[in-house]
Amino acid sequence: MTWNIAVIIIGLLMAAFAAWREYQRVNKAHIFWRMIAAIVAPISLVCVVLPLSYSTTVTSSAGAGKILLTDGFNTDSLSKNDRVFTLDKTIHQQYPKAKLLDDVQDLFADSAHISPVHIYGHGLSTDELKQLSGRPVIFHPSTISDGFTSVSWTDHVKTGQQFRVQGAYKNTSTKTFDLVLKGLNTTLDSIRVSAGSQPPFALKTTPKNAGRAVYSLIALNGKDTLQQENMPVIINKAQPLKVLMLSSSPDFETKFLKDWLGANGYSVASRSAITKGKTGQEFINTEQADLSHINTTLLSKFDVVVGDLSSFKKLSVSENSALHEQVSQKGLGLIVRADSSDKKTTWLQDGFALNYQAGKQAALSTVTIQGAGKTAKLNIDPIDIAPQNNMQALVSDERGHTLSGITINGAGKVLFTTINNTYSWMLSGNKSDYTALWSLLIDKAARRVPATENWSVAQGIAGVNEPVQLISESGSIAGAAKINGLVAYPARDAGILFKQTFTYWPANYGWQQVTGYNDSSFWWYAWKDSEWKTMAAANKTMLTAKYAKANPVESIVTKQIRQKTNAAVPKIYFYILFLVAATFLWAESKFFS
Repeated sequence: MTWNIAVIIIGLLMAAFAAWREYQRVNKAHIFWRMIAAIVAPISLVCVVLPLSYSTTVTSSAGAGKILLTDGFNTDSLSKNDRVFTLDKTIHQQYPKAKLLDDVQDLFADSAHISPVHIYGHGLSTDELKQLSGRPVIFHPSTISDGFTSVSWTDHVKTGQQFRVQGAYKNTSTKTFDLVLKGLNTTLDSIRVSAGSQPPFALKTTPKNAGRAVYSLIALNGKDTLQQENMPVIINKAQPLKVLMLSSSPDFETKFLKDWLGANGYSVASRSAITKGKTGQEFINTEQADLSHINTTLLSKFDVVVGDLSSFKKLSVSENSALHEQVSQKGLGLIVRADSSDKKTTWLQDGFALNYQAGKQAALSTVTIQGAGKTAKLNIDPIDIAPQNNMQALVSDERGHTLSGITINGAGKVLFTTINNTYSWMLSGNKSDYTALWSLLIDKAARRVPATENWSVAQGIAGVNEPVQLISESGSIAGAAKINGLVAYPARDAGILFKQTFTYWPANYGWQQVTGYNDSSFWWYAWKDSEWKTMAAANKTMLTAKYAKANPVESIVTKQIRQKTNAAVPKIYFYILFLVAATFLWAESKFFS
């Protein structure tokens, strides 16, 4: 039984009972009018409760409509005759003429919804735009104030890896500002932003200690702080990976990589061909083993195998078969360095099409590393990897040609790179670029330990007292979780049985903890309302402008348009009927009984 039907039944029963009581009275004076009033009074109350409407024809023009005020609107753009609404309590307090609405859909509760809605200010969020349901809007964006308009950072890093923050800062002033990255009240990196510009920026640091940290991104005008924002990051302790290195002959690239891996805590086993039938073996941070014959037992002890293409092509049939099995079935990672070996392809090159630039010589070029930006120049061979649908580009040259790419091979990954002289960076003292490149390549290719439960936050910036969606993906159907010690129950994804979504409203800013079904902990961060205001405004402006472009008003006309619509019956009429009926019954019983 619906609410409306229940109200109608209760109202009819009340009216029947009231009429029967009047009929049973001994004094029969005015009996007809008393029964009418006794019926009208409860029926009027029912009509007040029910959402009654009627069909009518209204007129409007495409240029007219309601105005929705959002953060950043300019009062000078409004006139006194405008019908003004807002979803923001602060705007309602500052501009009382704006009627406060509970949600966007309240804008379309009456007949004026056939006219377009004008949105003033920085616009609406993603959830609010969804409530528009494709209705046309006219957007009047406000100017974005100076500050950070876009920022992204690596929120999870391992000790020894770089923490990077990059974005854009808007500076329309006539002064030069400094952007500073700080941690534990220590300046870690900085950059200058010239006057009247909005350049991209990138700052970095290398965390040494594991744990949770909050870095600060600060805009300074001399000693004055213009803007300060928090960037939480979780620094995990790097687990030393086990690397097997194969080389068809001794070379500088292998030697420098082997030394760098050993110096950074990796377990390294190396086999290098010296002469025909003779190999050299070396072990760093690991026990010695027999590398003369590669088999599945040996390969199962390593996370990644690194070698030049010739060394892999020289493997025996049984060794090649063992390597293929470990990669495709057990998740072993493989890093293959291109060389001048014969052009005969193997399974290692599946998914990689090489472009040999005939007649060209090696040339200096900057290198762009995924997540790390541009590096110092490096001598690049005239060979690159053609784009493929199933390949992810990791490193490219200044012309956009892919130099390193990775593809999935069964349970494992194969990474192919045409860069063979990164050791020149180390010779010139450029350890940071060398570390950034090889950390990326090894991390991308290495064998993965299957996670029993993965957590993520749907929103980029989660705010206090706002709904935050926490997504859990696990290998089994999980139940309740604890968020900051409180038991929470998920909404399951009908299409993905092992995906659950939790909705939570953080009451305090700072780190928040989720304890999963297997007692694993996931930490996330909630920001104050005052943080990242400029970036939030820029993001809303972009989203709202995109929506308005996709849902435009078809034409702006001055002539009136007649259109049928449903209009709500004014409640005041039913209040008046109730008061008239109740007053009559009271007066009749008092003066005529």
